[in-house]
Amino acid sequence: MSAGLGKHYSDCTPEKLRGAAEAMLFFLVEIEDDNAIDYCKSFIYNSTHYDVGNRPRKLKGIFFDPLAPRRELTTPRSILYSFRAFVFHLRSDPRISAPDGWSLANVEELKLLNDIITTQVEFLDAV
Repeated sequence: MSAGLGKHYSDCTPEKLRGAAEAMLFFLVEIEDDNAIDYCKSFIYNSTHYDVGNRPRKLKGIFFDPLAPRRELTTPRSILYSFRAFVFHLRSDPRISAPDGWSLANVEELKLLNDIITTQVEFLDAV
């Protein structure tokens, strides 16, 4: 996955991706909740559909690329803080959950991201 993301985002290294993923998984284990998949799916939904301040994110435009990298670099710590805050917000307000049946595959503007996320991997790819 990091190879696909690295082609589009210069600061997306395997170490950074692994660090963010591990931190998120440890957090989910820590809160001991059975809804981990729902939290992750809703986090992706809200991250792709809403900007800071809960304003709808612009996904279309003549000169607009919804997958363009941010100007500021992200860190595994900042990703974890965003994820933790989102999970606690979702637990107190289930209305921000991803709609039933929503899939990243259904968002045409984010097809590239879906293709990267759904890439089939083998165990030996990690070795």
